[in-house]
Amino acid sequence: MQPEIIIGDYQQLKTECNLIRYRVFVIEQNVPETLELDDRDSICIHLLLKLNNYYIGTGRIDLQQQGKIGRLAVLPSFRNKGYGQIILHNLELVARENQLNSVWLNAQKQPLNFYLKSGYNTISDEFLEANIPHLKMIKYFSD
Repeated sequence: MQPEIIIGDYQQLKTECNLIRYRVFVIEQNVPETLELDDRDSICIHLLLKLNNYYIGTGRIDLQQQGKIGRLAVLPSFRNKGYGQIILHNLELVARENQLNSVWLNAQKQPLNFYLKSGYNTISDEFLEANIPHLKMIKYFSD
């Protein structure tokens, strides 16, 4: 069964987005809640993935920061099933619809291959964000 893709602003989707993000980032990865929630949420376009009436993943894109993708999270029992790829692809579509020719993100080092397989290239040395190793990555669209 294909998941439902819901795209909207933070005000519309914040309850479900925050529940997923809290579970993944705050509980699972020990990111302080004060770092996980930021002032960019109200500016970003958010995406939720819904499967069988259950919200399983989320992500956002910040068009004002040249297409910065962030807060991509999939609940543990739904990982490695292609749902992260669906979220990423649909955020890229939002960027294309808004005439951007690339997107970028700060990828956690642990799932780096996920982004490499999706066409992203590393453009920085490793750095810490919320005490987690990250790398800045970019993907250019070729039309």
